[in-house]
Amino acid sequence: MTPLERFARSVDSLFEKLGMEASFIPVIGSGIIITVVPKRPDAIIGLGDSAVQAEVTLFDLRVSEVEEPKTGDVIEYDGAVYRIIGEPRRDAHRLVWTVEAVQA
Repeated sequence: MTPLERFARSVDSLFEKLGMEASFIPVIGSGIIITVVPKRPDAIIGLGDSAVQAEVTLFDLRVSEVEEPKTGDVIEYDGAVYRIIGEPRRDAHRLVWTVEAVQA
């Protein structure tokens, strides 16, 4: 087994243990059921001389489940609807997407 295969198994194990079921609904195409790892850090946004605290939710998605998330795609999780904002980022091993989303 290669190091990348071992890392992929570890990622799958992480999603099995910490992941939650969600629906992924792309702007174009059909929705699917996926596993997400939600994170809810507070983001501080600067507006001129002021700072505003905005609630942004980060979701980790497996590349094996979502090939290419895009801005505007939707994640339905825990009874709430979240719209992806910004550009999704992939980890160094190209196995996990991290997307920023706001409650719609």
